[in-house]
Amino acid sequence: MSASGLDPRVVLLLCFISSAACNTFAFTEEPSDRAVKADSYCSRILRAQSNRKEVNNEFRLRVEGDPESYQPGSTYRVSLTASSPSYFRGFTLIATREGAEGDRDEDYAGNFQIIDEEETQFMTNCPPAVTESTPRRRTSIQVFWTAPPSGTGCVLLKASIVQKRIIYFQDEGALTKRMCEKESLYGDSTDRPLLDCCACGTAKYRVTFYGNWSEKIHPKDYPRRANHWSALIGASHSKNYVLWEYGGTASEGVKQVAELGSPVKMEEEIRQKGDDVLTVIKMKAQWPAWQPLNVRAAPSAEFSVDRTRHLMSFLTMMGPSPDWNVGLSAEDLCTKECGWAQKVVQDLIPWDAGTDGGVSYESPNKPTLPQDKIRPLTSLDHPQSPFYDPEGGAITPVARVMVERIARKGEQCNIVPDNVDDIVADIAQEEKEEDDTPETCIYSNWSPWSACSSATCEKGKRMRQRMLK
Repeated sequence: MSASGLDPRVVLLLCFISSAACNTFAFTEEPSDRAVKADSYCSRILRAQSNRKEVNNEFRLRVEGDPESYQPGSTYRVSLTASSPSYFRGFTLIATREGAEGDRDEDYAGNFQIIDEEETQFMTNCPPAVTESTPRRRTSIQVFWTAPPSGTGCVLLKASIVQKRIIYFQDEGALTKRMCEKESLYGDSTDRPLLDCCACGTAKYRVTFYGNWSEKIHPKDYPRRANHWSALIGASHSKNYVLWEYGGTASEGVKQVAELGSPVKMEEEIRQKGDDVLTVIKMKAQWPAWQPLNVRAAPSAEFSVDRTRHLMSFLTMMGPSPDWNVGLSAEDLCTKECGWAQKVVQDLIPWDAGTDGGVSYESPNKPTLPQDKIRPLTSLDHPQSPFYDPEGGAITPVARVMVERIARKGEQCNIVPDNVDDIVADIAQEEKEEDDTPETCIYSNWSPWSACSSATCEKGKRMRQRMLK
């Protein structure tokens, strides 16, 4: 009997047994346009009904770490295994949107990547699917699967197994893995201030950057020779200006910081914003990335904020890296009580600028065209990532930033009364500004403040003194 005369179910069975035979029969049966053939053949794989057998857990489709959800754009290691003494000769692996029939390109979810070309290949007549390179006895195969973009919803990874002339396939069970989209811890974009600032006067802050990226804390593939933080660049600004944000697209200035460690273009962009910027924030590059604080003090810079420019943003590149950075985006220093925040401390994890597709510290340049959105790195982005964790755990922070208020000027209108720390901080700054003692004179330290002269709530006096030596 000729190939064109075979029953379609027999053709399908032979296709599972041998990918080479599959290509021949599919071509003979459907001499139309290749894209149409691929769609038709893929849908027949999903709807195949003949020669099935219950699996009884002899075979298992597994996503490393056994996650119940996927992070859009992240890469996962997918394995197909047979428990001893079982084996399989052929297989088909495909990923679809939940409920899809496989008739359209958009029915397929994510992309597979071949790890071992001697074991696996893409199916010629169904490009979204992966099959065996040669039919032979085997107990396992592995491929990478990159999850689809945000908004795809739930996904089904399905496998079929060929052992001798029996096709094992399950819509539910050990050969089907259901994963739904994971909600981002950071949201689709950086949170924007909901209310206008109601604080009065101005406030002055000191931002200190503590780089904790070291071989001891992040040992995998740590770049011993070239590790560093690029020059830090940022600004205090209004809500009308965005330096960078999660879910946004990197500007040319952000791109040059992220890929080259150069702050020149970023500073140019900041200064072009005119009245939307109050202070440009800059710190020098740090080579190496980490040293004990008793060897090198943590870098810091001072900046000011006011009622209209009460947000603070900055970024610095992890070097070497494809386009990885850390920073703060639109940190609001104005409180809902119409005051100025006293201290902000945040641990920082790296984020991807979306301009280069590299997956490791020293990956070769791989421009992302068009650019992806800025997003935080995760431990499941790619198995070759230095932050990869098959269990999907949180990335250990690579830096910490501390923003401390060091002064306030002008009339304040905060609803909540100042506490002791507020008063002490302001007094300390006043002493620094008002101390105009000539350097040639030698004075003792100031004595402690005396008790208040008033025993009631009325006005009183406190005194202190110092001696001329």
